[in-house]
Amino acid sequence: MSDSVLKAIFYARFHEEKGPTVLHQVPEGSVIPLANATQQPLFHFPSVSNHIIPRREFCDRPLSLLASHHRIIGFPVCIHNPVLYPRSDFIFNFCLVVDEKAEWGAYASVVSKLARLMRNLEEQAGWLSKEEQREGWIKADDSNTLNLKLFPTRSPPPPIQIYHVPLSTVRFSSLQTNTWDLTVQRIIPYIDGINSVQKIAVLADTDLTLTRRALAHLLYYGCILMLNTFHFGAIYAPTAEIGVFVEDTKMQDECRRYIVTPHSPFETSISGPSSTTKATQAPSSSFNPSTSFLANRNHKSSNLNPSSSANTPHPPSRATVLHLYASLRQGLPLRDWCLAHAASLAYIDIRRFITFGVIKGFLYRSHRYAIALRAADTAADAALL
Repeated sequence: MSDSVLKAIFYARFHEEKGPTVLHQVPEGSVIPLANATQQPLFHFPSVSNHIIPRREFCDRPLSLLASHHRIIGFPVCIHNPVLYPRSDFIFNFCLVVDEKAEWGAYASVVSKLARLMRNLEEQAGWLSKEEQREGWIKADDSNTLNLKLFPTRSPPPPIQIYHVPLSTVRFSSLQTNTWDLTVQRIIPYIDGINSVQKIAVLADTDLTLTRRALAHLLYYGCILMLNTFHFGAIYAPTAEIGVFVEDTKMQDECRRYIVTPHSPFETSISGPSSTTKATQAPSSSFNPSTSFLANRNHKSSNLNPSSSANTPHPPSRATVLHLYASLRQGLPLRDWCLAHAASLAYIDIRRFITFGVIKGFLYRSHRYAIALRAADTAADAALL
């Protein structure tokens, strides 16, 4: 446990004769030194015992204090009952110890939940105060269940623009409940990897601001990814991570299954007995990306699951997939790339082909920006406005 963020866990209570006492600690000797032990505890417990087991006025609220470069996180609980307890009050505290520089916000919620649960168990059955129960208090009965989960602290999601396209990474059908936010429930059916944020708001008949806020919530918890709007005028190029894709045959097979489609945007040009040269030239007059199969709503890219159609042709070879990704480059619009590789792209969903590379991180979109060549001209234009 010494190499993890969490350094120790201990349970302390106020003893009628001994005062603040640590009854259990993990690892052993981390808070109270053991007999004949050479390892020193993480901090000196007697010097902070009055804070860990405070007076009644300071109980039932979160506690955080620093001692010997460690942060102690607790939630002291005081149960007042003159009939059951010799001193009318029973005070206890379950504490976590982390490094003083560690992010501890997530641990505070765990300690608070544990304190509330143990308070209920003590009030119901005296699990903590009874001597005969002291060794068996960790065993819950059929009426009580302890469920703890440590939620990681995530960084705020980036701003969501109306032209962004959300792509789900989970199956919402297996997670969604009636307690979810109404806006989230209404927009989920339209998150398919094709619709933009603005279009989702229109289709779901929801306010655009609320839609962006709901998508930010899903993005924060990793339920969706945000992609740029797909169009054939964009430029894509491989990143340095393309080497990982080249060496990973399992990822290549996953890609092959994901991008194959039973429909081909080049069927009219490559199905005939014409030569390869004619096949690659014919699309220049007949192929229109805006009317291809990618515009068909039946070919959604909402998850990385292969097509289950019985008519799906055999996936492209690994060599073909690698060659296609390697042929993407700076300055080459996707439209021109499709026309140049029409024969190889038969029965390949181009949208999924690009999306797979972007999600896996070995493909990125190159943007073009206008640059003012002379600052004087820019100032003059601004003055005219």
